[in-house]
Amino acid sequence: MYDALFVSDVHLHETFPQRHALFCAFLEQKATQCACLYILGDFFDYYFGDDDPCPYQKSVADALKKLSDKGVKIKIMRGNHDFLLADGFMQQAGAVRIDDPTIIKHKDQKILLSHGDAWCTKDISYQRLRKIIHNRFLQWCFLRLKVSWRKYLITNIDKKNKSHYKSISPECFDVVDQSAIEALEKYQCDTTIHGHTHRCGVHIYGKKMRYVMGNWHKNGSYLSLNKDGLNIHRFDQD
Repeated sequence: MYDALFVSDVHLHETFPQRHALFCAFLEQKATQCACLYILGDFFDYYFGDDDPCPYQKSVADALKKLSDKGVKIKIMRGNHDFLLADGFMQQAGAVRIDDPTIIKHKDQKILLSHGDAWCTKDISYQRLRKIIHNRFLQWCFLRLKVSWRKYLITNIDKKNKSHYKSISPECFDVVDQSAIEALEKYQCDTTIHGHTHRCGVHIYGKKMRYVMGNWHKNGSYLSLNKDGLNIHRFDQD
């Protein structure tokens, strides 16, 4: 039994049925063995609002609700792909939305949870976009638009982002170590867990550690927390 499991960057979408099946298998085979499942951003590849009539969103919420009904707590953080996730989806899924960043306590340890994109500080243009999409007033205005307009705008922003990433060095959209260290010091934590960069691994800064989760494009990636500490795992469907 795990105290907690962590995933990030699942990027679910109705056009990725194998990825959907992989994550549902994870919910049934692994997530039932934990007290709490944390989803740290970019759970969906695109999310256009709780009022989107697309049935796929409900199918994902139903899968999470089955897990919640078994007594597993589910806590979801928004990322840059699903910044419009709100209370409607959370209620359907039996989940709770958490802020970025969030601090959790495990025994005598404080762990800082984040999506991680706030620490990619070399990418100035992305940081400008991040401020816009996470501005609550602008989100409120955006949600007043028709769903079809939101889809058009979000998919076009994503296309521009992908073109932008192709034009810059990969180092520019990775986490800057000093930015992560400063966040750890600010919140008085020795460990942080995040996603966003898809670069699964562990970074050590003296007594401080940064755990990065991978994406779910080909196989699953998750982090476990129990009495033995934190461990990174790969998940493949049986």
